[in-house]
Amino acid sequence: MSWGHDEYIYNVCKDCLPEEALYMLRYHSFYPWHREGEYDHLCNDKDHRMLKWVQAFNPTIYTPRATSAPTWRNCARSTKS
Repeated sequence: MSWGHDEYIYNVCKDCLPEEALYMLRYHSFYPWHREGEYDHLCNDKDHRMLKWVQAFNPTIYTPRATSAPTWRNCARSTKS
């Protein structure tokens, strides 16, 4: 079986991270879903709740302006609505 980097890190961490963090790791490269709004018709309630976590995490890993690693506290703060 072959996995991409997202699925690999998800499987490595699935027993030690909270569910929100696992969604961030597993789906951060799935741009059609979290950036373009595609596949919504396939999402369940849990997917919709987790989407905000993936969207909060994504800018912290791809921006050249980031000077430090994202923290759980910062991601949690940016998802409170």
